[in-house]
Amino acid sequence: MKKPKKASAPKPTPLAVQDSEKTSVLPQLTQKEAQEAWNRARIAKKIHGPENLRTVWAKKMKMTGTVGVQELLRIIRKGVNSPEMDKTEQTAAYLARLLEGAVERFENLVQTGAMDEVLPRMAALPVLYSPYAGKGSPEWKWARELFEAKKVGTEAVSAHRGSNYAATRNSSWKMLAIEAVKVARMAAIKLPVFDAYREEAIAVGHVEFKRPGGHYIWRASVYLLADKGVLIWPDWLSACRDLPPSVKDKTEDYQAACRLMLKGFFGDPENKWGDELLKTRTKLAITHIGRWKPKYFSMTSARARLESVESVVDAIATLGV
Repeated sequence: MKKPKKASAPKPTPLAVQDSEKTSVLPQLTQKEAQEAWNRARIAKKIHGPENLRTVWAKKMKMTGTVGVQELLRIIRKGVNSPEMDKTEQTAAYLARLLEGAVERFENLVQTGAMDEVLPRMAALPVLYSPYAGKGSPEWKWARELFEAKKVGTEAVSAHRGSNYAATRNSSWKMLAIEAVKVARMAAIKLPVFDAYREEAIAVGHVEFKRPGGHYIWRASVYLLADKGVLIWPDWLSACRDLPPSVKDKTEDYQAACRLMLKGFFGDPENKWGDELLKTRTKLAITHIGRWKPKYFSMTSARARLESVESVVDAIATLGV
């Protein structure tokens, strides 16, 4: 007599919908339908959701020359006109993010010479002051006194150590850690807004993108709204709920959220910036391993991605804010 077949285990609920009761009864879209809805919403400029780390990192890498100046102006115009500026409970957080991002990009443009025609017309040079640099100068002494009196940085997501990364010994991994933490913190602030959109959704689908044979996957839920807009809910977004302003208050929670984010960052097949970071990792592996184990000439891309994610996650614990 044949033994009855065991019932197959139910598929796990996607991370993006685990904390919402309504989404479990929404009409389900196929991945193709979800992507088509996403594309239509992109054309109509009706996409809602958190920042994408790939986009944030790409903008940071492009902050040079004329393109950088135009991008800086675009960021300022978009930030000033953002409807969040009118919401008193969120104005301080959004304004801090806008000003910090604008001045940081301004510093980068100054270093590349893109602002040479502008600087002679300015009475002062905007900088993000950090108590870790510029010791001894009278101007910096005054700035530090003001920095401490105004309690600058006490509620910041990460410490600013200057734009000259070679001088401040900020590795690429720490730079990426800082950007990931900023994205996670802003997502935590905007979660109530995203929750409201999700409650108005009329259908939901799930999309994922990965490299052929890849281990890491970029995945998200796509919520279709009544006005044909969409809410993009990445798998890491729910992990950002209740994150505090400071990393040191809940370091492990920040690391957990950013680990999911980074897996998607390095798993995204369209992310050429992630590939650029991996070149550094594999080059180091070739230089180190090739001296004493020639048969292991290079690190596999899967191993490089694994170590890159963990390097950035480890760097989050060293941000010290």
